[in-house]
Amino acid sequence: MIHYVPFHDARKWQREGLRTRDAHLCQRLLQRWGSAEIVVLNRPTCVAEALKLAWRWRTAGMALQTRHRCQLTVTPGGYRAVDSLLLEAGFSGWSFHAWLARAYASNRYRAALTDLLGASVSQGTLWLCHPFAAGLLRSERRALVVADLFDNFVTHPDLGARACRSAEDGYRVIASRAYRITVNSLALQSFLWERFRREAELVPNGVDRELFANANPMNLDGAEPPIIGYAGKVGRRLDIDILVALSSALAKGTVLIAGPILNRRWARPALRLPRVRYVGDLHYRDLPSFVAACHVCIVPHRVGPGENLGDPTKIYEYLAAGKPVVTTAIEGTGAFAGRVTIARTRETFVEATLAAARGEAVPRGGVQDDETWEARARAICSYFGLSW
Repeated sequence: MIHYVPFHDARKWQREGLRTRDAHLCQRLLQRWGSAEIVVLNRPTCVAEALKLAWRWRTAGMALQTRHRCQLTVTPGGYRAVDSLLLEAGFSGWSFHAWLARAYASNRYRAALTDLLGASVSQGTLWLCHPFAAGLLRSERRALVVADLFDNFVTHPDLGARACRSAEDGYRVIASRAYRITVNSLALQSFLWERFRREAELVPNGVDRELFANANPMNLDGAEPPIIGYAGKVGRRLDIDILVALSSALAKGTVLIAGPILNRRWARPALRLPRVRYVGDLHYRDLPSFVAACHVCIVPHRVGPGENLGDPTKIYEYLAAGKPVVTTAIEGTGAFAGRVTIARTRETFVEATLAAARGEAVPRGGVQDDETWEARARAICSYFGLSW
């Protein structure tokens, strides 16, 4: 039995689709082993989040067991998910993520798991996907612990100092307790070794190749071609100066941005540009159609300070759709050399994007066989010693 602890949990998957690494990998585990072998442990819900969700804090589906402010649900997808509501505001020093780290370690959260699952958590495999859940390990002394970690929350540009300290504490606990660890980037692999002398296996992100290869273009009425598309989180990782320069250089065309806004104040100058249009936070089922409608796809992320030091899933998705890609030289892009344009200055980024928009010859490539989510899940399970 695997108790899977994602960062973006089952409720988010239902609202937004399988847009994240933890969601894609869990889906492959379910397809391989069946729903009886996987239980998703959603993160604790605070009062602030419950209010934001209009008190719909439980995963949608059929309730199997309900206790005081906690529930075990069978989802329409057939797998089981655990939800718990803690009657706390949801902030520790004005940090939600610091509160989250504390909540995972709380007796109340542990009691909710025990009420719904009994001793099974201690007897199975506990699969962690993020450092804020490390508090679970203080009580789960007997479980076999594995961790698949993505990005580096210690350096995440949209988290405050308190949250970053909580993340570092979590990584320290995981490094000392986990049987095996996989990561999605060389930067996180190096961080774990340099900070904690802990080895981790590098398994980058992937893509559902067929999903993007066969999509019909989205109807984007009012967007003047050529369409230059960005699909991803909109926050401090975006290089606003690049978007300003690109908008100014476009004689015609539209830069379309799709994704959740993490920092509206940071993004506002870019979203107000004359040739930039924000199309909203698309459900993942609509993302392939959005990418299919783009003539060029871009990754205008900041290099150095402001990076989250991960492995951008969007590049795999762009390539699966057969699009020309222009990216800044962020961590991990070297793996795509020859398939994408890696721009090391603002000027070369703009020039390369304009050239691709004009239909000129630019680096192009597809997705390799080992870059699918199926292949990535198989590699991770093999490293963890789990059958496939």
